[in-house]
Amino acid sequence: ISTIVFIVYSFEYFLGGQMFPIDIMPNAVQAVMKWLPFYYELFCPVAIFLGRLKGPDLVQALMIQTGWLLLTWAAARAMWKRGLGHYQAVGG
Repeated sequence: ISTIVFIVYSFEYFLGGQMFPIDIMPNAVQAVMKWLPFYYELFCPVAIFLGRLKGPDLVQALMIQTGWLLLTWAAARAMWKRGLGHYQAVGG
């Protein structure tokens, strides 16, 4: 499990703008990164706070972030239901 967590944190560190700003990446790479959830964990809120995201770009960012939120919620709910189906209690 710790290896999986390390891999996810590595992606988050690199793709979320913690290592270096996403603004310095080529436009094609930025376009791909903006569709991944890591962008919305750190870089997007900072860009909103600094006033770099305005108007249609801000609305698009919030819609994509909402989409990732709903997708993550649905996946967690499905895993929870599946886990409850396999759960067995032993003892009192």
